[in-house]
Amino acid sequence: MKQKILILFAILFVSFAYAEKTKRTSNKNSFSVKINLKGGHLAEVFLGCAEKATDKFDRDYDDMAPPPGINTGYTAFISPDNKFYLYKDIRPFSEVVIWNLYGKIFENKNIILNWDLKTLPENYTFSASLNSEDKNYDMKKIKKIKISKTDVLTITAKKKSEK
Repeated sequence: MKQKILILFAILFVSFAYAEKTKRTSNKNSFSVKINLKGGHLAEVFLGCAEKATDKFDRDYDDMAPPPGINTGYTAFISPDNKFYLYKDIRPFSEVVIWNLYGKIFENKNIILNWDLKTLPENYTFSASLNSEDKNYDMKKIKKIKISKTDVLTITAKKKSEK
């Protein structure tokens, strides 16, 4: 009987903690974009902005990336202070917001990123560029980018001027 009560208490505690984090990290003045990955060690990563987020690691907003797997590529956002690899990177709102996604290729297998165009906020433009290329991708016109060698993909969101 004590085990059942402890298990129930643990479930309630975890549910409450998750609800509190969700309440703190989701409001009308925030956004989060899911980027699906193929060929990296994760299936997806998230970028976004929130009012109370900072350019440092925020326990309530950011999530650390797990370590690389065996025989796999590696994909994660690089924290602004270059101290952490992040699975979820939420930044403060600004006129210009920049995320850097590290992509390490394994055995010449490409990393493919894709996203839902509808999830990109309308009041920002979104562009992406690989450090090794002199090309800028408009993320609102395309929905897929390929990383074919170990590189950093820089994603830039610029706030549109209000009319």
